[in-house]
Amino acid sequence: MTGFVSEVAVFRQRLKPAGLGEFADSLVQMARPSVRLVADAALPATEPAASRLGGAPDLPASTSWPRNEDGPLSFIAQVNLADVTAYESEGALPSDGLLSFFYDAVTQSAWGFDPADHGSAAVIYTPTPTVTDHRVPPADLAEDGVF
Repeated sequence: MTGFVSEVAVFRQRLKPAGLGEFADSLVQMARPSVRLVADAALPATEPAASRLGGAPDLPASTSWPRNEDGPLSFIAQVNLADVTAYESEGALPSDGLLSFFYDAVTQSAWGFDPADHGSAAVIYTPTPTVTDHRVPPADLAEDGVF
């Protein structure tokens, strides 16, 4: 928690030059620790259940690929929570399993600010023991929606 306290002090210092000094107390109260993901080409991203950006998600056969009215969502990233648990001090996430992130990257029409954007993104939690292997994107997902 010490690291978070020092980050809060830095956060508070940056608010005034950004014109938000008068809101510092409220913003600091709402601040929470975060985990930043950084791509590392040296990691074995093709291993089953490995954290990765793009590629193919590890979803059980029983899990449907997320879709919206425009078609299948693009697979963006997969995070193995065992990789994150040492850095996640709030205890808000499970200590194992996978989080798979999907977004409508083909149309990119939704940013999540409007309730009408519902369905344009999805996060799927999969307990690690149920993961089988990489899933191939649906055939109707546009080529520019595969990363």
